[in-house]
Amino acid sequence: MTTAYAALVPTAGTYPRMQVYWHQAAPLTYWKLGSTLDAAWIKGRVPFFKEKDVQVTEAAGSASPYLRQTRFSVGEARCVAFEMRVTGNPVGSVIPEERESVSGIYCPPIGTPLTDALVAQATEGIYVLRDGKIERALRGIETPIPAHIQRAEKPAQG
Repeated sequence: MTTAYAALVPTAGTYPRMQVYWHQAAPLTYWKLGSTLDAAWIKGRVPFFKEKDVQVTEAAGSASPYLRQTRFSVGEARCVAFEMRVTGNPVGSVIPEERESVSGIYCPPIGTPLTDALVAQATEGIYVLRDGKIERALRGIETPIPAHIQRAEKPAQG
């Protein structure tokens, strides 16, 4: 399995804003990390929360065929944990792109309500670079990729 990690951390404040892990799983893997997005999953996936009192506030469910999410709180912070998979992702696939998943968390600033719109903005704003082209990690989104993101596809010539 191959994994890559990215994070968006506020310059001030207690909690990471967003952490995302990209996984290329082994054949016969459907979702990267099982079927339960619970407190143990969050603590095991995001080391920052390992020793924290994670309270699941909304049980895991599927927002779409490609996205599972659960909402949780740690003190005053209200967050969402998520896992997404690529289109198709057939069991037993030998094609690497069909065995990719993305997991992570998103926490808006304390005091900002964790709305469905914020969760959608966070998960829809995750991109992967595949074969020199930037694509959304989450499938089924009709909104075009912003031009400033697409410009990043072409490496600088020097």
